[in-house]
Amino acid sequence: MIDFADNLEAAEAILNRAADLCFAPALDDRMGLLMDIMAADGCNGNPPLDCDKLVRDFDDGNFLHDIGGIYRHLDRSTGQLTGCFLPRCACPDHEADHCDTGAS
Repeated sequence: MIDFADNLEAAEAILNRAADLCFAPALDDRMGLLMDIMAADGCNGNPPLDCDKLVRDFDDGNFLHDIGGIYRHLDRSTGQLTGCFLPRCACPDHEADHCDTGAS
């Protein structure tokens, strides 16, 4: 079962910027890309993402590198990033503590 981070607002901001840049999956597969972002953000063995930095501080090239890499390298059956892809906005040395695992 894939876990998803509890970061809908941040993920939507990323999705909207990707759409503004005409990144095709943000236009054609919005729900899929949204779920990819949430699965890649500190869940499923992936490092947490600095979503604010990605949206506000990254230039278009670095932004598209990360969002395109997540879209391309996320294994949708496990939620893990594959192919040794590490987003540039990944937070170093943090625990994946903001996942909504469904357990309360």
